Amino acid sequence: MFLAATKLAVHRQQLKSLWRHYQKFNARQVVETGRLHALEKQLLNHVYTLAATDEEHWINRSQLDCIAHGSIDDVFKLTQEIDSPQLLLLINHLFGTRALEDQASEIITAINREPALAELLIHNLSAWRIDFGDALRQRILSTDENWPTSLIYLAFSTANLSRHQLMAALEHSNPEIAYTALVNMWLCNTEQLSEHLVKRFAMTDDAVLKAKLLQLAGLLDEPKWDEPCLLYCQHNPSYIAEVFPYFSHTRSLQNLVKLLEVPSTARPAYGAWKQITDLELPEEFAISDAKTGVKSQKSQKLPSFKQAEYERQALITANTQHQLAGRKVSEPKAWLQQGLAGLAIQRKLSKISSHALGAALFYMPMAYLQWQSVKQELNNASE
Repeated sequence: MFLAATKLAVHRQQLKSLWRHYQKFNARQVVETGRLHALEKQLLNHVYTLAATDEEHWINRSQLDCIAHGSIDDVFKLTQEIDSPQLLLLINHLFGTRALEDQASEIITAINREPALAELLIHNLSAWRIDFGDALRQRILSTDENWPTSLIYLAFSTANLSRHQLMAALEHSNPEIAYTALVNMWLCNTEQLSEHLVKRFAMTDDAVLKAKLLQLAGLLDEPKWDEPCLLYCQHNPSYIAEVFPYFSHTRSLQNLVKLLEVPSTARPAYGAWKQITDLELPEEFAISDAKTGVKSQKSQKLPSFKQAEYERQALITANTQHQLAGRKVSEPKAWLQQGLAGLAIQRKLSKISSHALGAALFYMPMAYLQWQSVKQELNNASE
């Protein structure tokens, strides 16, 4: 009895520790596929073991079976009852690859009745293939209801919008509706995207929304967005590692070096630097006495911006235009063979697939099992 309790305690502790590491790892915009697989496999092993043996665990075997095989209503009800961040991993693995297309009409009826259902459906790949219809889109555009962001994404990103719908969405007072219209333009290769992106960026003071708009702007690879990105990152250091991996052109690295040079932005800038270049930087004291060269007691060691500039110059000399995670890849399809995952990689691939799958790639950070399913579909489509 004591031994069994000890084993359960070990599982609980390891699950807690692994989950903290997984959250930090998964916050990156680009990750190694092998590491993603290993972490999720270990986490799931602990969750499944505790579900089968620990009566105090937040989920049991029958609930796991419900996620894998139960009705959408039952799974949704379960998500409302269980309060655990680890539930999302189970949803992605057990529910995220289930085929739902044959239930499209029932899902549309259900989501009109209960919009919050979209919070579950957004994690299922096949749900992105469902066109939720002009009636729902018009309802969202013309009412002041507090619509779930996930429903807005599903309704406005998975279908080709009419010009009237597109313009109404772009000019909407709800910034999330306008944002989804911009993403729709990205997926459809609409020429006026950059123009409308500039307008929306200038309209908002919200740091979170500006970060999302800059991520989209980075995908355009237009030099005019380099300075707005730098200014934003200087004032919002906590978003540097989220935004800058989308500005992975060697040209843009000059601004990243500037951020590395300033103590207040150096650490998050280094997070972005490693995601882009996959290069470690030595640490140096940030403050020294200019006359004596003696290090101040208040000085701190920070990543060397001088070494970063040296590496940047080397990339220019090697005529490297783009890179991410140290890979010097220019063709989007080539990213399928790089052993990488994460939103930055998904978004690079979002325009080479069907519109619906492209929307899923753009919005949904995928678990390993989902990512493997998508990669197989994209590889098959390119053969």
